[in-house]
Amino acid sequence: EILHVIHNACSHNSSAKAAVDIALYNLYAQDSHQSLYSFLGGNSSSVETYITISLNAPEVMAKDAQAAYHNGFNLLKIKVGSDDGNDLTRILHVKQSVPDAKIIIDANQAWSYTQSIALIKALKDVEIEAIEQPVVAGDIESLKAITAFSHIPIIADEAVFTLKDAQKIIQNSMADVINVKLMKCGGISKAIEILSLCEKHHVPCMLGSMLEGAKSIEAALHLAMVYSNTVKYADLDSPILYDTVPRYSNVGYRENILLLNLEDNKV
Repeated sequence: EILHVIHNACSHNSSAKAAVDIALYNLYAQDSHQSLYSFLGGNSSSVETYITISLNAPEVMAKDAQAAYHNGFNLLKIKVGSDDGNDLTRILHVKQSVPDAKIIIDANQAWSYTQSIALIKALKDVEIEAIEQPVVAGDIESLKAITAFSHIPIIADEAVFTLKDAQKIIQNSMADVINVKLMKCGGISKAIEILSLCEKHHVPCMLGSMLEGAKSIEAALHLAMVYSNTVKYADLDSPILYDTVPRYSNVGYRENILLLNLEDNKV
């Protein structure tokens, strides 16, 4: 009843709604003397996360990728989308520097349909895990055409904020994977709606994040444990990028593996 009031209080403002949504779930779990993942019906486990290689000159990105790989991070998400025309060079430099790493390319809506097709063609012999949101969120027809053409799985990110968005993507085969972010969709309850839909239709998901606080990453980590069969990729690297993980956080990590530091019956 409270969640209904929150999510219908106003339009948009998904991150503010997510903050209250997550707090309520934690309170309910605490009241039942369970961890959040247990309260949601999951089992404890660790989760592997991708770590972001920021957009930069190709040579710098290759060095950053190499440094990350040598520190135990073999799952890399590389940011592209510069208007300098060097995105293919960036991808190839990174791949050559860490040939055994699994790589997701995140274009952040920066490519056109034509650019997307050209780059996918150029990558026909390069092993890439997925390409995230190649075109602007509103251009779903181009996203659909790119998905149909591409031998590399396409992830919809900014194109999916709501359950309705996810339904449209799935019904029209507009992407291969859907990126679910708590701050984007409005919290745990809304993420569950999208994850359950994807589970029903056997559509894999990425459970993603932005640079955000440890408590929202912790909530996403609980969800990743509950929907482990649907969450194919986790992009929850914020705690790894902190100078120090806040003491109030239950999130820990070992290389690219995120862990929950929980005692029994504590949230």
